[in-house]
Amino acid sequence: MSFLIHKLFLMIRAKKWIYILLILEIAVGVGMLSFAFNIFFSLQAKKTEILKYNRDIVIDVSKYENTEDEDLEYSFEDYVAISKIIDGDVIFKSFFNQSFIKDGTITEFPSFLVDFEKLGISNDVVYFGDKAYEFLFKNEDYGQIDDFIEYTDLKVLLNSDSQNPMVFKTDLIPINSEEELKTIVGNETINTDKIILFPIYLLPEFQSSGQGCGKCVMEFVNLNKDTINEDIQKIQNYFIKNKSSNTRYNITKPMVNFEYSIAHIRKISDMVKCVGLLLMLIIYLGQGLIFDMIYRKRHSSIGISLACGLNPINNYIELFGEILLINLTGMVSGLAIGYVATRLIGPGIMTNFTLGMHYMTVVVVFSICLIASLLTLFYINRGLTGKNPSQLLRNE
Repeated sequence: MSFLIHKLFLMIRAKKWIYILLILEIAVGVGMLSFAFNIFFSLQAKKTEILKYNRDIVIDVSKYENTEDEDLEYSFEDYVAISKIIDGDVIFKSFFNQSFIKDGTITEFPSFLVDFEKLGISNDVVYFGDKAYEFLFKNEDYGQIDDFIEYTDLKVLLNSDSQNPMVFKTDLIPINSEEELKTIVGNETINTDKIILFPIYLLPEFQSSGQGCGKCVMEFVNLNKDTINEDIQKIQNYFIKNKSSNTRYNITKPMVNFEYSIAHIRKISDMVKCVGLLLMLIIYLGQGLIFDMIYRKRHSSIGISLACGLNPINNYIELFGEILLINLTGMVSGLAIGYVATRLIGPGIMTNFTLGMHYMTVVVVFSICLIASLLTLFYINRGLTGKNPSQLLRNE
C-alpha cells in the first residue's frame, strides 16, 4: 500500500501544473456551489422551523414609542373575546424580562405569560428553568420563596384569598422536552434553563403591579384555511372598535411572509447554483478528456507493469486514487472558498436568517466529487478493458 501511495504522488508530481490548474478550476466551481447550497439549506431549515411551529396567524400587540409611560391596552378579557370570534385555537404569550439587581449586577430571566390550560397544565403553577430556580431559591442572597415574592413585588402569587396558592416547579409534566418548550414560547434560541413561565390569568396583576408587559403575542393554529382572510378581518374590526390609537397591532401569516421575504434570495441562490453546476459540468468533461490523454501516453508503462505481474485491481486503484485525490483537493479548497463567501457575502443578502456552512452542503459536494471521479475512471477504463499487455505495449 505504501508503494502505491508513493507511486501515486510521483505520477501527480510529474504532471503537477496540469493538476494545479484542474484543482483551481474545481475549487472555483465548488466554491460557487457551496455558497448556493449554504443559502438553500439555511432557507430550508428556517422553513422547517416555521412549519414546526404551525402558526396560521400571528398578532403582535404593543405600544407606540411615544406612549411608553402608558399601560398597554390589552387585557385577559381581550384575549378571551378574540378567542371566541375565531374558529380555531389561540396561543397567547406575553414576553418580558424578570430582572434582579444585586451589588450593581443585573441578572435577567426571560419570562412569559402563557395559557397553561391550552397546554394541559394547572393554572396554580409557576415554572422555573433549572438555572432560574437554583438562582432564586437556592442562592443565599435570596434563599426563600417568600423572599423572592417580596423582592419582585409579586405578592399576588401567594394571595391568601386564593383557594389554590401557587406551586413553584422546575418541571411541567405535559412538556416532555426542551424542543417542546421552545415551540411553546416560539423562540428557538432561548435558554430554557433560565426561563420563567407564569399563567396567563396573572396578566392584570402584572400590569397593576408595574410589571406590565410591553408586548403581547397571539398565535392562531388549526384555522380553516379557506376563511383565514375573514378571520383576520374579524380581528382587525375588534381592535378598531375596542382599542385606542395608542395600541399598535401587527397581523402576519408567518409562512406567507417568509416566502415573500426570501423570493429575491431564492433567485440569487438558484442563479449561483445554475452557474456553478454548469461550470462543474464543463470542468469535469474537460477533466475526463485530460485524464484520458494522460493515460493514453501511459499505456506502454501500464502494459510493462501488467506483464511483470501487476494485479489489474491495483492498477484501477492507482487510477481512481489519482483522480479522487485531485477532486478532493479541489473540493476542500472550494468548500473553504464557499465558507468565506458565506460568512462575508451571506449576511448582506440574508439579514434575518442565520447563515453558515451547512453539513448537507458538504454531503452534496462530496457526492458530486465521488460520482465525477467514478465517471472519469469508467471513461478512461474503456481504453484499457479487454487489452492484454502486448496490445498496451504497442499502444493499440
